[in-house]
Amino acid sequence: MVGVYGMVTSFVRRYRRFAKGEEALVTIQVLLFSVMLFGAIGFVIDFGRAYSAHSQMQSYIDQVALAAAVELDQRDGIDDNGVKVDQSAIERATAAANAVSKTSVFTQGGGSFQIAQLVFLSGPPTDLNGNFDYALVTGGTLTTTDPVLATHVVAVAQPASVRASLLDISVGGLSSAINEIPIGAYAVATRKQVTCEGISTLVMCNPFENDPTRSLNSVFDYGDGYRLRMTASNTLGLSSTATQIGVGVIKNPVGFGQTDSGACENPLTLPGYAGQTGAALEALRDKCLLAVVDTGLSCVNDQLLVKETAPDALVTGLNVRFDLFDAEMAELLSSDMTLSTGDERSELFYPDIAAVHGMIRHDEINDYFDAMIARIQTEDFGPLAMLKINQANADRYQILTAYPGDPTRPASRQNHIPVSPGAHGPMESPPCFASDCLAFGLHGAIYAQDIQPVDYAANYYLPSVIAQIAADEGIAEADVTDIDGQVLTGANDSFYRFYSNVERVEAALHGFEATQGEDWNGIDNNFVRTWPDNFAETYPSVDMTTYERRRLRVSVINCGGKSSFDAGDGLTSYQADVVDVVDVFMTRPPVVVDCATPYDTTTDPKQIRPCENNEITEAELHVEYVGSVLDNLRDSRSRSYAVLVH
Repeated sequence: MVGVYGMVTSFVRRYRRFAKGEEALVTIQVLLFSVMLFGAIGFVIDFGRAYSAHSQMQSYIDQVALAAAVELDQRDGIDDNGVKVDQSAIERATAAANAVSKTSVFTQGGGSFQIAQLVFLSGPPTDLNGNFDYALVTGGTLTTTDPVLATHVVAVAQPASVRASLLDISVGGLSSAINEIPIGAYAVATRKQVTCEGISTLVMCNPFENDPTRSLNSVFDYGDGYRLRMTASNTLGLSSTATQIGVGVIKNPVGFGQTDSGACENPLTLPGYAGQTGAALEALRDKCLLAVVDTGLSCVNDQLLVKETAPDALVTGLNVRFDLFDAEMAELLSSDMTLSTGDERSELFYPDIAAVHGMIRHDEINDYFDAMIARIQTEDFGPLAMLKINQANADRYQILTAYPGDPTRPASRQNHIPVSPGAHGPMESPPCFASDCLAFGLHGAIYAQDIQPVDYAANYYLPSVIAQIAADEGIAEADVTDIDGQVLTGANDSFYRFYSNVERVEAALHGFEATQGEDWNGIDNNFVRTWPDNFAETYPSVDMTTYERRRLRVSVINCGGKSSFDAGDGLTSYQADVVDVVDVFMTRPPVVVDCATPYDTTTDPKQIRPCENNEITEAELHVEYVGSVLDNLRDSRSRSYAVLVH
């Protein structure tokens, strides 16, 4: 017993001496730091593996979202007859997402990543500060299953985990081991478009911006021929109402280096330039860019800097395309200015080949009435002959007095005069906005295809229609009783198709004899001719079939969501999102709706010049929808791509 006791006593004395020594302190610290170091190494290794796996998962779900988003073209795959002809945007997006695959060796089992959720949204899931708000996804505020409304997609990965090999420890003996590290990922993406060819400076407001059930693409899905009425107004500005679609223009693309038209950049070669500066110079360029054959505008992406357009800019600029040179643009008719490129400036503004019907030039007015009087004298009008001659001379005097001007350089607002209110012309009476037109039921300024091009062909090209029917049936033209304009239009069931495929390219339709012409009190004449006669005379070196001048490529923007932008010039401008780029066909020249100080009937007897241009307060542009760049429009150089939003 003494021996054992002595051994214990000796050990205790030695332990107390060791505990009081520095060696004990160092050893304890080493042990503690070793444990901490081991834990840190485990943390780094295990969480490093988890981070790597999460990066792979995030890359996977990003690819899923991007693959799905690029298919969101808002098509439902159903044509105008209700027949399913293609997969819907959501069906294609889902298939594209499921085709993406990726694996990881770090996750439990080393299997493939999977999609947990694919949620389609009708708008960006962001709060007022632009931050991602998952409540908008889970709460169903933006979720949609309608392919025509889906603009964004949220992709959520199936949760996975990484085994914590070095952190698998017990804490406090409670068996709360860190066995594995969970990982997850999500991504939000949307589709964008870039268009780089043939773009005009005109922009139009999206009439369905705040509509939860419809979009521009869904209304015009797989169809054209719809009529739209766009409005430039001092009161409407860049906005839309239930019955109006506002228009504007791209903000000073010349000043921001976005364009190179060859004619609108240098003030010294700018039509109508007389020393203007600031806002006046910018307004003059707006008219020039609306009138020029090629704006040279650079690509339109997902946002634009825009501004409201003055109604007179819309009228003055776009009238040129119809051979109506008024105000500042009139100087082009007599200008022989040659640019540094060697181009004749006037040739950069030539009108459309199928532009003016039912109008005569100033220098033809006297000849027109002389021919009319000659026909009256040869016809058997009896006692009415002198009354008709007097009336013709009175009309001649009225027109020459009201619309004076040098024939080589017209001083009046327009260089062509309609000799009677009922003169024939390209949609001289707006068929889609007359009282007998039926609204499409979607918007007060959008109409369905109700009046067909066959009606126009049978009316304006009546001699050609009769001649063709007579030839087809082997009968005399005098025996033709059933007039059907389809012998000219064929399968071209929209005004644009008839214009593009027939009216512009068929040489047989370019002469006066092919048209109905003008009929004044039953007297035919050959002065009101088709525009190609004038075109060939005025622009002999220009290929008249090169450009479709009545076709406009317009950017569609969300005007309600526009934000003010300081361009540094003191003028009001906005930044707006681009939702589409569409082609429209102008069925007629711009229409002046309202003026601050209108002319009276003496000043404007033919009702073609309601007021001075700078007095116009509202003007309308009547167009037919041709298609979207989403439809792979020719020469659009348009490309779709997807971007991650969150």
